[in-house]
Amino acid sequence: MNIIISAFFSELGAEAISRMTSSNLNLSALEVGLRVDSGWNEAEFKKASNIVKGFKFQVESTSIQLVSMREFLHANKPYLLRMFDNPNLLEHDAFTEMLWALLHVTEELESRESLEGLPKNDIAHLSNDVMRAYRFLTIEWVCYMKYLKKDYPYLFSLATRKNPYKGKSSVIIE
Repeated sequence: MNIIISAFFSELGAEAISRMTSSNLNLSALEVGLRVDSGWNEAEFKKASNIVKGFKFQVESTSIQLVSMREFLHANKPYLLRMFDNPNLLEHDAFTEMLWALLHVTEELESRESLEGLPKNDIAHLSNDVMRAYRFLTIEWVCYMKYLKKDYPYLFSLATRKNPYKGKSSVIIE
């Protein structure tokens, strides 16, 4: 299962988080607790997990953000759907719930002919769908980072440099 999760975050998940962070109205409060680095230990991952699980996500998407998200998710929809083919996924597992939430956002965005000029209620509905997927993605991302730190330090190194909660992240080692 960890291989599936790793492939997901490499191919789709980390970029999905990055795109959704632009809609997060209280991002700075979340970033503080998720600046994962090589010095993190078990207690810091547990603290980060608790922060995310208790965090009050506030997502408000603009038409421009929704168009960008729709293009990205549409391009990656075949990969996302193939994830559901894996027999290792459990129906009510947290990772599977996250996949369902992300697929739902994809379908909601694809179902609208245009994302320009939508009524406020529809934008609020879509923002709520994005928030749900974003929350699940972030919870799973913290677990993923903990797994990489323990079992694959070389993958963890790159993942920390690409951390979507690190502000201006860079893969370049200075």
